[in-house]
Formats: sequence, structure tokens, C-alpha cells
Amino acid sequence: LRALCESLARESTDASKRLADLTASLLARLTAAAQAEAELLRHFEVGLRRLQEPPSAGVQGAAAGLLAICSDPAVLADQLTIAELERLRHLGPEELLQSFCQENPRRQPVLLEEKKVHFLEAYAHWFNRLSALTATEVCIRLRKRDRVRAVDQLVAAANACLRQRNFNSAMAILAGLSQAPVARLRRTWTRAAPGCAELEAQLSPAHNFGAYRRLLAEAAGRPAVPFFSLLLRD
Repeated sequence: LRALCESLARESTDASKRLADLTASLLARLTAAAQAEAELLRHFEVGLRRLQEPPSAGVQGAAAGLLAICSDPAVLADQLTIAELERLRHLGPEELLQSFCQENPRRQPVLLEEKKVHFLEAYAHWFNRLSALTATEVCIRLRKRDRVRAVDQLVAAANACLRQRNFNSAMAILAGLSQAPVARLRRTWTRAAPGCAELEAQLSPAHNFGAYRRLLAEAAGRPAVPFFSLLLRD
């Protein structure tokens, strides 16, 4: 890029100034992306260690975990949406291009030899961690009534995410509730509120996620966080 800019700058004094500004802007963005990536990975590592710590002595399972920190589903949905947008804003078109070309070896020669940023992987990892955290929030509770309360709160948070058009977090929560360790808790599910059935209907993979696609289409022109894996697949 520098060689190309220098070649063009020799042709025109006006182009020289404009190219210098463009290059400086690009370098500033790459520097900011590298700093943000390092901070994001550090945040993930610290958060994961904190969540993996066992409850302190004398603390019951029901008093530990995410829902003990944020028991209001609406507030939890707000915070998840903020977290989603914080991660989404660092994703640039160059990473999407690299991701697509990785899946198509014939296009790889046009890419950089090595990826320099990893926000795409970090964002996919965020979905998996939120899904695993959802399952953990239910399974960590020893008493059935506490598990029922956790399921109800998580379903309410997922529905609140849907109302905010945060489809990625809603899908991650549903994926966590669908994991085998949670799905097999039949007594818990018989006591849980019926909101999960509505959530499943809206995010069902049937007809190529037809219900979700209708919701996303209705959100056209308004801010939304799409179901990211499906967006990449499309």
C-alpha cells in the first residue's frame, strides 16, 4: 500500500496530501483495532476465570452466578445488548472477507498471508460462552425451585432481548437452555413458565429459520443484532 501511494503521489501534489491523510487514517484504525483486540481478549480471560471460580464457603449454589449479580431480566437484556454492540463494532469488512475466502481456497491468493485481527473468532466464542453460561446458571442450583426460577429469569431475559432486536443473545440463551444437561431436567421444566415455547417458536430452525427471518425483516431500518452464525452462513 505504501509503495502504491508513493507511486501515485509522484504523479500529483494534490494526490500526495490526500494519500498521506488516507494512510494516516488507516494506520490509526489498525492501531485502535489491535489495542481493542488485546483489551477484548484480556476481558474475556478475566471474566472466564471469575465465572469458573467455585462459590465461596457458606454460599449456596443459588446465591452464586450471573443471576445473583443481575436478577432483573430486563436489565440483563440491556447489558447483553451493550456487550453485543461492543463486540460488533470492532468487526470490519476485511475480517468478513478473510473468513469467506478461507472457506473458498480458490480465492485465498488475493488475501493477506496471515490474519492480523481475530474479532470474528472472538465474537463467535462470545456466543458459545453465553450459551454455556446459560446452562451453568441452571445446573449450578441444587434445589428444583431455584432451577425453575433461573429458567424463568433466563427465558424472560431472552424474550427481552428479542424485543430489543438482540437476536444473537436470545439465540445463545435458547441454545444454552437446549443443552442436554438442562433439557433433561423434566421436573424443572414442568414447573417453569411457558415463555420458552414462544421463544422456541420465534427462533426455530424450521423452514430455514423462517420465523426469525420475518422478525429480522420487520426490524429493517432499525438497529438490530442479527443471529451472527446464520448471517455468516447466508
